[in-house]
Amino acid sequence: MLSLWLYLVGAATACAYALGASMAWIPASPALAVASLTVASIFIFSAELCNRRAHMQAAGRASLPAAPLAQDDHSLVDGIDDIVFQTDTDATLTFLNRSWKDITALDTRDCVGHSFFDYVHPDDQALNREQLLKVLQPGQETCRFETRLICRDGRQCWVDVRLKPRHGRRGGINGATGIMTDINSRKRAEDLLRARDRSLSTLLDHLPGMAFRCRNDRAWTMEFVSDGCFELTGHEAVDLLDHASYDQLIHPEDRAYVWDYVQSQLARRNAFHLRYRIRTREGRERWVEERSRGVFAGNGTLLAIEGFISDISDQKRDEERVTRESLRDALTGLKTRALLGEFITAAFEAESAAARPFALLCLDVDNLARINERHGRDIGDKLLRSVGQRLSRLCRAGAAVGRNRGEEFGILVHLGQPLPDGRLPALPDMAAFVGADAGEEHVSAVICAAAWAEAIAALLDAPFEIDDAAISVGARIGIALSIDGSHDADAMFRDAGRAVCTAQSQIPNSAVRYAFAGAQSQQIAQVWRHAAGELPR
Repeated sequence: MLSLWLYLVGAATACAYALGASMAWIPASPALAVASLTVASIFIFSAELCNRRAHMQAAGRASLPAAPLAQDDHSLVDGIDDIVFQTDTDATLTFLNRSWKDITALDTRDCVGHSFFDYVHPDDQALNREQLLKVLQPGQETCRFETRLICRDGRQCWVDVRLKPRHGRRGGINGATGIMTDINSRKRAEDLLRARDRSLSTLLDHLPGMAFRCRNDRAWTMEFVSDGCFELTGHEAVDLLDHASYDQLIHPEDRAYVWDYVQSQLARRNAFHLRYRIRTREGRERWVEERSRGVFAGNGTLLAIEGFISDISDQKRDEERVTRESLRDALTGLKTRALLGEFITAAFEAESAAARPFALLCLDVDNLARINERHGRDIGDKLLRSVGQRLSRLCRAGAAVGRNRGEEFGILVHLGQPLPDGRLPALPDMAAFVGADAGEEHVSAVICAAAWAEAIAALLDAPFEIDDAAISVGARIGIALSIDGSHDADAMFRDAGRAVCTAQSQIPNSAVRYAFAGAQSQQIAQVWRHAAGELPR
């Protein structure tokens, strides 16, 4: 600023003399002109000296190093947990705070003056040089990268480096200033997470089924599927992702059920478990089991559905086989005891509603053990199968026939319905039952049940042709009436089974005997047989 004023004063002096002389304000003499020019020259020369001195001082300041931190500033920087550092343009460290030693165990005084790259892992040095050169370029603001430092004991420490250019007093770039944050714990956590993800991916890929993540849309668009999808569906994982509609793989009859059920469970935020059929790429039908749940954001928004789908076709076939076996006897094809018990339970419920009595007749084939000893077990099984075939004819008349166990069969009949030959049992004069102290309903039930026992005996009278051998059988029948006090299926089986052991009443012209479980019913049957003894069978 001083040099400028000197320039102006010198120029003004010369101009004032020239103007004054030309306007005749001052005398125009050579001596005065020389004096005026001399004064102007002195001012201009002084201005030039001031200008040169200013340039020399600026150049001297630019060549000086950056001012060191004041003691208070140094304490402040040392209190920072991150490493604060400075380098020159050759990456030589010019400043390090105390955190350098805390993290690397290297003394800061020993490291200042050495290249930053001396403490960087060899595999990372090329990247670090590239980043530093980038920061030293004009116009570059900052850069950020991760690198590994080599500590005093040889360990590697991951740090997050943030660099920015450091400018000198004349505005030029004379190095870089940066911060290094210890991220070793984060890196270890990331490595563990990647290892876990690899293990989880390997596990999912070897599970017998398909892990998946899909959108909640009608197509069930897949965002992730494990490699198990190929064995399950015949499609590669890449084929299902965002392309093929999983909904198209679901059996048409099950699609609406799957959609409705999943939506109902998502609305309640419940995990869900369902079974349905799919069709593979080859067109084969498979039963699958899906266990899934919705993935919700903190605000309740549904993000996706995640779960696992497995093939249960073999299990389904086994369940159907077990169901068939629990309903049908393997040897005779008749109902099992369990199924017959369900029929009896239903009959009790119907009886309560319509007051219709019914009877359970348990038939035990005589001398089966002797037949097995004489003809062989195979003949005995064929005999039981033939007995079952004849008894199954009773089903046409509305009876339910099953095999209890061994050589024992069960026949459930509703009393009052026509016999297998279409006729109704003839009821005798009630006067014959006065001594039995029984009501008409009870008498009718006993007579109907006894008539059914005769119909069963008629089925067994003819010999059985088994492998060219004619085998005649006898049998005993125990009869339990629903009005005799039994209240459930187990009680009726128990009562009828006990009556089998006491069967003594011989059916005329037959090798079949029968007995009633209830004492009063047995008495009524005896009175009826006595009254009907002179009548033809």
